[in-house]
Amino acid sequence: MLPNKEAPFILCIETSGGQCSVAIGKGSQVLSQAFECEKNKAADRLPILIASALEQAGIDIKQLQAVAVSGGPGSYTGLRIGVATAKGIAYALGIPLIHVETFLAMKRQFLKEVGKEYDLYIPMIDARRMDAFYAVVDNDDNLVRDVQCETISEEIFHELESKYSRIAVIGQGLERFEEVLKHSKIDFYSDFVLEAHAMVALADEKFSLSKVENLAYFEPLYYKAVHLSKKNA
Repeated sequence: MLPNKEAPFILCIETSGGQCSVAIGKGSQVLSQAFECEKNKAADRLPILIASALEQAGIDIKQLQAVAVSGGPGSYTGLRIGVATAKGIAYALGIPLIHVETFLAMKRQFLKEVGKEYDLYIPMIDARRMDAFYAVVDNDDNLVRDVQCETISEEIFHELESKYSRIAVIGQGLERFEEVLKHSKIDFYSDFVLEAHAMVALADEKFSLSKVENLAYFEPLYYKAVHLSKKNA
């Protein structure tokens, strides 16, 4: 895929949360990022953010060698817009589409920004009421517990707490879940916002291994009823 062995220019699109952001990477290096703080503006702002990120990086859109998109779970509307935009660019330019796992990007960004290592990381996204999407990830990016959508209760992580002493929950607006789990030894980081720059290294890793998606069939992880745990289905 890289006959000249040069690091690829990859456009990364993150719209799984309320905000949206775009980054340009060259290999694992972040060249630029454009971020929209106002929520639910992906449809209006995404083309502008892409143009801004390309300008900051000093490249033309035709120099892109792949497009990466954060694939969820998260905002249904945000994911739909992000994936549709990524597919459109990939198709128009004839370049690969890469799916970056949202929760792995969250864990990578957390480690880079906070610099505090835990035994386990639980990236979490509010799913309304007392429900949340989450996964459990270790330091080697292995999924100790695959993506779930469950009601957050006092005992939900008891098994993990019995085996691991240092656990971090990462996300935005998770204060009510923190109240439920206040007895635990889990540390909460409830003001965390995923940004597209955290996708760059993961996208480059997949590109180098030719792990790309089928443009016709790829869909984000919306996690509708069929994906939910039985207690929430």
